[in-house]
Amino acid sequence: MIKFLVSLTLCLSFSALASSETQIEYIRNSIKGSVPQLRYCYQSLLDSSAPPELKNKVVLQFTIGTEGRVIKSKVLSDEITSDKVLSCMENVISQIQFSAPENNKTVNINQPIRL
Repeated sequence: MIKFLVSLTLCLSFSALASSETQIEYIRNSIKGSVPQLRYCYQSLLDSSAPPELKNKVVLQFTIGTEGRVIKSKVLSDEITSDKVLSCMENVISQIQFSAPENNKTVNINQPIRL
């Protein structure tokens, strides 16, 4: 069985609606709290026969609604070909509860993830 070493790189790209550093840091920390679930998606759902040099970058786009819930989530681009892995990651992101945006408007986030 092939074992994968997983590291997660978080680089957030926010729309102009993410108004303060405090809000950005809170969102970043909320996503970091989901790292174990994202690793689970990659490690347990990826076909164990996949080659070790498998490319492992996805970019998720999601929108945080006015109540702090993810209202939209999709894979913008991917190098991982497993639909199960991508769907699992998208589901993890959609389950994160954020605080309501400070400006009471939706916040659009592009989340590159390299495992």
